Amino acid sequence: MSAIRQTSETGQLLAAGYEWAELYPPTRLLMWVSVAGGFFLFAVYNVDQNVQIARLSFVGALALWFAALMIYLFWLYRSRSLIFTIEGAMLTPHGLPGLWRRFEIEGNHSEITSIELMLDEENSDETNKNYRVAVYSQFGNIIRVSAPLHHDDAYRVQTQLKTALKDMREAIQKAKAFQSDGRGGSAPRPSGRAVIPGLPDLPDPR
Repeated sequence: MSAIRQTSETGQLLAAGYEWAELYPPTRLLMWVSVAGGFFLFAVYNVDQNVQIARLSFVGALALWFAALMIYLFWLYRSRSLIFTIEGAMLTPHGLPGLWRRFEIEGNHSEITSIELMLDEENSDETNKNYRVAVYSQFGNIIRVSAPLHHDDAYRVQTQLKTALKDMREAIQKAKAFQSDGRGGSAPRPSGRAVIPGLPDLPDPR
């Protein structure tokens, strides 16, 4: 989980957002299948009298358990992010839940009225409640930008996205103020340009 900020060489904020990790159900299922398959082969190894089959079962069990470990370490979670740009775009470099090839939300982030938590009833019970982070627009649209998350994780994503949107709106207002003053841009300030994987190169608004 990390905040995203991209600036121009003059210090103008070009993009702000947040990236977080979500549990990926297909890889979780594959992990548990590998674990169960490993126990099955280990049981065959313990009861089968054929030496060759027993050896193959033992090797197979170790291979499946190793695969489950690799899934747990490297593939159990996937990245998700939402980025607001100075041009008003809402970018989703890792897609949206259920729409993994949708890399941008239609509209302008000036249309956002709130970013809220929604109880995900389908993936919740009395003891384990999960929430989605949703973006509400002034036109009544609700865009769920996260998969079901634990409340603490969902709240962190919500807070970070609200902060990113606030920072971007303030940057836009400052840019408009400088333009109205006839200066054409912000005063130069030392600043490096952040390189954000998955984020297109944005123009320097000078």
